[in-house]
Amino acid sequence: MYHIKPDKRSQRSATLICQGFNKCIAKNHNLNQITISQIIHEATIGRTTFYRLFDSKRDVLAYECDLLFKQAAIKSKSSNNSSTRDLFLYCAELCIKNHLLFEAIIKSHQAQIIYNTLMNRLSLIRKHFRIANNVSDAQMDYFLSDLTHLIISTLSTWIRHGEKESAQDLISNAAVIIGIIYRSIK
Repeated sequence: MYHIKPDKRSQRSATLICQGFNKCIAKNHNLNQITISQIIHEATIGRTTFYRLFDSKRDVLAYECDLLFKQAAIKSKSSNNSSTRDLFLYCAELCIKNHLLFEAIIKSHQAQIIYNTLMNRLSLIRKHFRIANNVSDAQMDYFLSDLTHLIISTLSTWIRHGEKESAQDLISNAAVIIGIIYRSIK
């Protein structure tokens, strides 16, 4: 769990740690081989500062994902005509922009971090989507879980394919797959 207080010092230290971690990821894509010592060295902070804010390097990943997906949720929520397609596009653009981070998470089998973050962030916009689509709370739970898994599996496939497709391509591919699934269970 991370423990970032809203004061400037904590925020600045958290930013330095994230930047240090991202430098480590850029040098070595295998998260399992990155150590706390390497992160604090790159971040130019002390070990005490790291552990004051984070319990583990996994918590740094969760914090970074939380910050990034918060942007997508805010962007989606602020758009009057926001749709599931728009939300998926915001998430795809975010993942492409931060591909090294997400590649490291996926390749180290830590997708649960992305899942947890997306579920927490998507819950912020659930009321908007539930009312717009006239579905029950239970149906919305299934929708958000399925959408979260779709985003993660699309991201994983994009990484396996060499990160070549654009955000629009990813959405088009997801729409085709959803159509196939729908027709096959109809």
